[in-house]
Amino acid sequence: AYGEKSCEYIEQFAKSLNMSTKLIDIGWENGKQISKAANSSKQLNKKSGRKIIYVPTGMMGDNRYGPNHDQMHDIKYCLEQIEIIQTLSKIPNTETTVKLHYKDKIENPIENFIINSNFTNVEVVKYCNFVELLNEADVIIIDCPTTVIIESLASYKNVIYINLNIVKFTNEGETLLKESVLWIEKNKNWKNNLHKSINKFDQLSKDNPVKNSFMQHYANTNFTPENIWNLINEDTLKI
Repeated sequence: AYGEKSCEYIEQFAKSLNMSTKLIDIGWENGKQISKAANSSKQLNKKSGRKIIYVPTGMMGDNRYGPNHDQMHDIKYCLEQIEIIQTLSKIPNTETTVKLHYKDKIENPIENFIINSNFTNVEVVKYCNFVELLNEADVIIIDCPTTVIIESLASYKNVIYINLNIVKFTNEGETLLKESVLWIEKNKNWKNNLHKSINKFDQLSKDNPVKNSFMQHYANTNFTPENIWNLINEDTLKI
């Protein structure tokens, strides 16, 4: 698993199903490489416009995130994305790239929406690696807790999380994430809050990033696969 808290959560879930499951924290294989690449590009882009990467998740179709989640229908999610994209297009001095998921379960209309809208400061990409976009980004915007959060935080990027209530966090996980990103509730003031949050990053020093509490607990970047063999050896000695 990626981190200590990830192990604890999955083990507790398995226990609730009467499963004897042991999780081992071996860290994140790509974490060090992403962090190293980010060290050379900590400063904000020197071009005139701030570069925003908005990364929604894919269309789910009949798939579900699992128990205890209030699943958002794909149509509703598309409407939410459109509203976010339209809002971003109206923020001055910004350039937004919408990175769509490359494995949608059903046809995704967002790509055609962006192309046909003729935005002057919004583009759409789908079949490129998200990590390749990170060096150009000043701000990453996410609306669903995917691995994009981990990759963005590992790259020391400014992250905005727009809470659409697509999935439910544990109380501890939500608290830690709020310490690591700028969290925006999708309420009547969300558009104004989004604009303020993007401007806020202009005043933040890249040498003093937001406290990365979430990464410390859920995405250990110290990749140690030998932890598996250490545990196996310990169990073998007990036989």
